[in-house]
Amino acid sequence: MKYILFIGGRVGYEALKILSPLVSIQHVFLEKEHAHENTTYSKDILAHCRDRGIPCTTQLDDASVVAICQTVQPDYLMCFGYRRMLREAVCACAGIACIGSHFAPLPRYRGFAPLNWVLLNGEPKTAVNIFFLADQVDAGDIIAREWVDIDIKDDINTLTDKCLVALVPALQKAVLSLESGHPQGEKQDHSLASFTCSRNPEDGLIDWSKSSWEIYNQVRALTYPMPGAFTTYNGERLYIWQCSMVDELEYVGRVCGKVIAVDRENKAFKVLTGDGSILVTKASLDQKNPECSADISSIRVTLGRS
Repeated sequence: MKYILFIGGRVGYEALKILSPLVSIQHVFLEKEHAHENTTYSKDILAHCRDRGIPCTTQLDDASVVAICQTVQPDYLMCFGYRRMLREAVCACAGIACIGSHFAPLPRYRGFAPLNWVLLNGEPKTAVNIFFLADQVDAGDIIAREWVDIDIKDDINTLTDKCLVALVPALQKAVLSLESGHPQGEKQDHSLASFTCSRNPEDGLIDWSKSSWEIYNQVRALTYPMPGAFTTYNGERLYIWQCSMVDELEYVGRVCGKVIAVDRENKAFKVLTGDGSILVTKASLDQKNPECSADISSIRVTLGRS
C-alpha cells in the first residue's frame, strides 16, 4: 500500500517515526509551525525524510498538493498534527481512504486544541483515535482507539507524552487494518458530539474571580511551550507556568487576584482566587523563557490590574 502523509508539529514528527518502518511512505506534506509557537519540529521532520529518501514538500497550495497526489496515486492519505482541512480535490486522490488522528474522547471534543481543552475543563481521560476522514470535522468511523487517563498532576506536556506513547499501539492496530485493503471502523454516536474552538495566545488571560480549580487547569493546560496563562503585574504581562491549589483560611474580605503571601527564598507567592487560593511556583515576565523568574520582592499587590 502507498501512503502520503500530511503532518506538522510534534505529533506529526512522532507519527512519521512510527510509520516509517511499517508502511511505504511515498511523500510527506509538512505544515511548518506558527510564529508564536515556542518549539519547532520542521527541521527534524525534514531531516528524517531526507535520511530515508522520502520526498517532503512545504508548498501546500491545493494545486501543488493535487499535482503530487495524482502522480503518486496513493492508497491512503493520512493526517497527523496537520491543521488544515484536506480539500475535496485532494481527498479524491486517495485510492482507498483518507485517515485522520485526534487526541480527544470522541465524539466529544471535536475540533481545535483538544488536549488543551480537556485539561482546561478538568476531564479525567482522553483518547488517541485513528479514524476515517468525513465531511464533518473529526466525525469519521474510528479504526483504532487507545484511552489515556489524565492525572490531576498532568499538564499539557505530560499529557502529550502519554498520548504519544498510546499513539504507537493505535497506529500499529490501524496499519494492520489499512494494509488489508479493506479497513473497517466503529461509528461514532453523533448525538453525543461536542466541539471546541481554536485558541489564541490572548485567550490565556487569567480571571482571578474563577475557582482555584479552573485557574489551576488553565495554567497546566497552557504551560510552556504553550503561550502561557498570564496576568498583569506593574503594567506588564506576568506568565504563570506552574501552580498548585492550597488550603486557605476562610476569607470574608476577599479581593480576587490579591497576593497574600510571598516566599522570596523559593520565588513563590500565594494569590486569592474566587473560592480559595493558589500557590504560584513558577512565573516569568518573558514568554519565551519560563526559567527567567520574575522579581517577586515587591509583588504584594493585586494581580490583573492595569
